Amino acid sequence: MPTTGHLGPLLPVMTTLKAHGAEIFCTSTPDYRLKLEPVGVEPLPFPAGLAEMADTPASGLPEILRLLALATERAYPWSLELIDEVKPDVVIVDSLVPWGRLAAAERGVPAVTSSTTFVVTADLDPTFRAKVGLLKEVLGGLPHLARWARTRARIKRRFGVDPGDPVTMLAGRADKTFAYVSRELQPGGDDIGDDVTFVGAAVERVQPDHAFLDEIPDGPLIYISLGTRLNERPDFLRTCLKAFADHPGPVLLSIGKRTDPAELGELPANAIVRDWVPQLPVLARTTLFITHGGMNSTCESLVHGVPMVFYPQTADQPRNAERVEILGAGVVLHGRSPDVAAIRSAAKRALRPEVAARAAELGEGLLTGGGTEAAAGVVLDLARETVPV
Repeated sequence: MPTTGHLGPLLPVMTTLKAHGAEIFCTSTPDYRLKLEPVGVEPLPFPAGLAEMADTPASGLPEILRLLALATERAYPWSLELIDEVKPDVVIVDSLVPWGRLAAAERGVPAVTSSTTFVVTADLDPTFRAKVGLLKEVLGGLPHLARWARTRARIKRRFGVDPGDPVTMLAGRADKTFAYVSRELQPGGDDIGDDVTFVGAAVERVQPDHAFLDEIPDGPLIYISLGTRLNERPDFLRTCLKAFADHPGPVLLSIGKRTDPAELGELPANAIVRDWVPQLPVLARTTLFITHGGMNSTCESLVHGVPMVFYPQTADQPRNAERVEILGAGVVLHGRSPDVAAIRSAAKRALRPEVAARAAELGEGLLTGGGTEAAAGVVLDLARETVPV
């Protein structure tokens, strides 16, 4: 999947596989070619329009399902041709790439799923609040679900393969799966079978020694970022600036390239606004992270022992946020437009010592899963089972 949140964790896995002597081809867009070629991975272009579909913001799981079904209908024949051309020994598929999983199965090539978030199961929403939220998502997305069902039926007629029910499509589990979370962090992790390897974080803990930090004043740092995609919420950022205007330390906002800094209005004296920051060293210096709750950002924060206030937007983010709150390492903001009082209250709760301690404990668990070596090992073990010596 050609997005930062999906390809980013896989890059170090590919680098590790290269170090073990593997030859790697990776479907890509021109933007990501610049990241693949330096590590010796050969980029393969997506068919026209597919990458644009992947970059389409989705309002919730029903719309994600609709888009995945439409992309599968377009990309499945291409995937078959690609496997026939490259003749891989193992196919690595992103969990949200049904067309790759289906094509590998059709051609009899073993496949490994790279899951950048929780492994989707039928019991992923265990609490009453989560079940109510899922019900609202489903009811609000009925038109998307109807179109998904029609596309699924069309795929079965045209190609003789079934992309699966919603859980199957969103989980994307192939012969083997590695997930960049710990078994403790995964909801219901103890009930998931041995076909899934929880490798933990794809990143290591770093030190706050980046040159970027030289321009950040002393004091407890609050870092605010809503990720790289659905981050156009200047209203929320303005409210955060008001909430933390009297904070006795710097407040750093990473706003991306879609938000105009002028939309933030007059900045408090402690505010620093950038369109990009080096997130890992910033988190190493951070006291509190205000985040959308993407899994990469969540794990990076935990690895550095930073408690979080979550403002989830879509997809897996509400589930990530709820899980971390249940485990005691963060606080979730509810509602579309939380006010100053709500943000201050959430920050106060997240800054309790026991929350930071719990974040550090979960971070240690993410660092002991084996990381990229463990993920590469899943791929190599499967190759050894199927490739003649």
